Amino acid sequence: MQITNTPHFTRRASATILALLPVFFAIGFAARHTIRMNRGARLAYASSRGNVTTVRALLDNGYDANADGYKGTPPVYWAALRGHDDVLRLLLEHGANVKGRDGAQALRLAAQQGHSGPVQLLLRHGANPNARNAEGNTALKLAEREKHANVVSLLKRAGAVR
Repeated sequence: MQITNTPHFTRRASATILALLPVFFAIGFAARHTIRMNRGARLAYASSRGNVTTVRALLDNGYDANADGYKGTPPVYWAALRGHDDVLRLLLEHGANVKGRDGAQALRLAAQQGHSGPVQLLLRHGANPNARNAEGNTALKLAEREKHANVVSLLKRAGAVR
């Protein structure tokens, strides 16, 4: 691609970006989004897509497992919501905190979606099964409402209440 009628800096920057595009594609990002994303958003995006290879690469290169991603939501939220057990396990191994608000929210989402793997992982790592959202719903109440019997059973064994 030839770049014309641009200052030297812009040509050089454009050439650098063009050279990096294959790298962005290789790690699973759409380049048009990746260039504008902050570190937390990149990790959250890869977590939401279930891309274990990309999540591992980002974490190994210093990305924070607790960083705020898209709209302030951490990567554990997206991994739990989408039911990506392997990604969630990797985030937890790299220090993702599930004992606060974010962990409780991730647990409620995983329970509501019927994702028993993420529910087990979050409970095992200390997510509060009795935390309520703004509407007063617990993970157990949401799982019961959606008729996810396996998740209801897991939550009850962990001491969850409606």
